[in-house]
Amino acid sequence: MINQTSKTMIKGKSAEPENKDIYKILFENVHDGIYRSTPEGKIITANPALIKMLGYDSEEELKQLNISTDLYVNPADRDLFISRILEKGDLKDTELNLKRKDGSKITVLENSYPVYDSDGKISYFEGTLIDITSRKNAEEALRESENRYHTLVETIQDGLSLFDLQGKLSYFNRRKREMLGYENDAELMQVNTFDLIHPDDRGMAVELFEEILHKGYLRNKEIRILRKDGSWFWAELTANLITNSAGEPVYIMDTMRDITERRREDDEIRLRLLQLRQI
Repeated sequence: MINQTSKTMIKGKSAEPENKDIYKILFENVHDGIYRSTPEGKIITANPALIKMLGYDSEEELKQLNISTDLYVNPADRDLFISRILEKGDLKDTELNLKRKDGSKITVLENSYPVYDSDGKISYFEGTLIDITSRKNAEEALRESENRYHTLVETIQDGLSLFDLQGKLSYFNRRKREMLGYENDAELMQVNTFDLIHPDDRGMAVELFEEILHKGYLRNKEIRILRKDGSWFWAELTANLITNSAGEPVYIMDTMRDITERRREDDEIRLRLLQLRQI
């Protein structure tokens, strides 16, 4: 007959392998790379995710490597890794550039900590690696795209601006500021877009505003605009309505071209034609 104590002992013994099995399942199936390495730079153990991440065929292959020279893009980063972990006690979300077996480079996010022996010396490091290469590439592509668009916007010959439905400016390019005769961005940022419209054109401006709200765009409309020095110039406007995720109008993006000279030439031509008809 088995007493209750024996039952408890048997239950405890049977539970231990189950826990170990759970840890093994997690170790072998988690998507993050898990490793244990020596202070001298050798891999002690690595899970399948890390082996795959680094492009190797087996854990044994990884164990043959020197971490500093074979895995780090910059071998000196290994010394920096050790000095930081000794200083802080662990590493959290630290970006690191590594080399795969085929020589390609990946960027990982590392979390690591030291494990000490009974003498207080580092026995090994334990840590995880998350491959963030795709994210970093996407961020870099986004930065390059933003730089290209920024260069394009700042070098075009038309004035460009973004303002809300009350006329408050959120953005304008260098050409728009120069066109309006302002010396610095902060000064122009205080100006309401609607206040720049000639008094005689404000009735038409209301109609244009309603048109863009209804149609979502405006094309090649001529209107008089105020410069900082009080002078007026003719501008040709093109605009698009910007909506939020709910489809509600929030901004208007406009491009402005100074057509004062063109208007002057057109007026001169009309005047000459009129004079010819009177001869």
